[in-house]
Amino acid sequence: KPSAFLWRPAPEMFTIEEAVGKLIAWPATNYVLLDQAEDIANEGITANASNKCKLIDWSGSDEVVGEGCWESNDPKTLINGLPLGPNAVKVYVEVVHVPDTFLWRPSAEMTYLEDSLMSYVSWPENRVVSQGRTDSTSQVRKTASSDKTASRKTASAKPASISSRTPAREDRQSPPASPKAPVKSSQPPTQSPLRRSPRVIQDKIAKENFKCKLMGVNGDNRVVAEGRWASNNPDQAVHFVTLGPNAVRVWVDVVKVSDAAVWRPCSEIKCMEDAIGTSIAWPEDKVILC
Repeated sequence: KPSAFLWRPAPEMFTIEEAVGKLIAWPATNYVLLDQAEDIANEGITANASNKCKLIDWSGSDEVVGEGCWESNDPKTLINGLPLGPNAVKVYVEVVHVPDTFLWRPSAEMTYLEDSLMSYVSWPENRVVSQGRTDSTSQVRKTASSDKTASRKTASAKPASISSRTPAREDRQSPPASPKAPVKSSQPPTQSPLRRSPRVIQDKIAKENFKCKLMGVNGDNRVVAEGRWASNNPDQAVHFVTLGPNAVRVWVDVVKVSDAAVWRPCSEIKCMEDAIGTSIAWPEDKVILC
């Protein structure tokens, strides 16, 4: 039934029809395991020279850990039911060179790169190299290095010409000017409304999709889960309940303490392990941005 509602809806995905081709959560008592698994390998993306790419280790090294097909960098694109977000790329993994590489955004089913073979992953945009751009990238690096060499030669030639002109300038110094009479101010400085009045400056930082850690709500000061900041809009609904003030909607990606209590339990979510892969409400003073 295409119009059936999802058990745990996500942004821009509320019905079964909208979840086709994506991973979703479903009650363990309401699914039937087939004797023969269906072939759900990706057939929608066509590999060619323009979308072939290599995945560079996101932890800092320049090692190529995998290869695949670049598909999209649209922040609204969904991967496993979650938005891709900014500065990220959706990639279909076809070859794995370093199987034990940690995924940039692990899920309940996938932790290492080898787990994502023949499936989609999100990867930092600055760690994805398109094979079609390799030649142009090397040419840019050569041009940049030649420009640096030329600028160094020019800088080394300047001090000699500057030093030869310095004595002539010392002979032509103008006599000191006489001090001006003080000008009386018609208005005390404290009464200037434009420059002396206090200002309240509020820095509005876009926190959406920032990685964060959730501290326990029982006062034990331990990290019970990790995820991504979604919103702190008081009118935002989380599991059909308004978020309210001093609260944050957070996507739970990794659970550290399975039996940790959630702040606002509901019929489907009693403890932290029930919340993985979905969004929950959490006290704003218990959310730490990474």
